[in-house]
Amino acid sequence: MFRRKIWLLVLLLLLSFTLVPTVSAAQPIEIQGYFDQYVLGDPTVYCIRSGPAYGVSDGFLDGCVVQPDKPGLAQQGIWTGTVNGLAGTCKYTVRTFLLDGVARGVFSNCTGELAGFHLIHVLGGTDGLWSGSYFFTP
Repeated sequence: MFRRKIWLLVLLLLLSFTLVPTVSAAQPIEIQGYFDQYVLGDPTVYCIRSGPAYGVSDGFLDGCVVQPDKPGLAQQGIWTGTVNGLAGTCKYTVRTFLLDGVARGVFSNCTGELAGFHLIHVLGGTDGLWSGSYFFTP
């Protein structure tokens, strides 16, 4: 009986050392902006910018997506641009309007100076405006 308790305590002690420590990440920050067609008539290239209204960029987030034109509800492309003066590329995944009338997009797997950057946004309607939040992981 005593031996069983010792093994149980040793096991609990080992488990306590293997728990993953909590990572301190920055809180998401709200952001808004708009989509802008970069090459007139080419739906595979468009820009995503931050700003209070369509055509009024605040310069914080500015870049363009090259996205292959293919059928389906979820599309992926590569966004190249800057966030607060930091340059890099991000994988851009967007789920189109066809599923529930709301388009959602995500920046992930960013490289360069944008390593650790994440953006999640929702397209507000057909006017090209979006709102969401971003954060940098440590």
